[in-house]
Amino acid sequence: MWPGPYKEERAYAGAKKAESIKNSGAEVVVTGCSNCRDQILRNLKKEYNLDIEVKYIWQLVAESLIME
Repeated sequence: MWPGPYKEERAYAGAKKAESIKNSGAEVVVTGCSNCRDQILRNLKKEYNLDIEVKYIWQLVAESLIME
């Protein structure tokens, strides 16, 4: 629902996901789904004041491969 013009419906539908993220205490949310990533990053962070980073699984893997 995130790209559509249905702001109220989008916020309502994302409430459970935002609540779960907030209750987890996570600083980073990792997802393999581009729609979920976009919903969290472009909508839920602002709508529910989530202070988190949002990453794809491949980003997490790539970052873990970097060696100093």
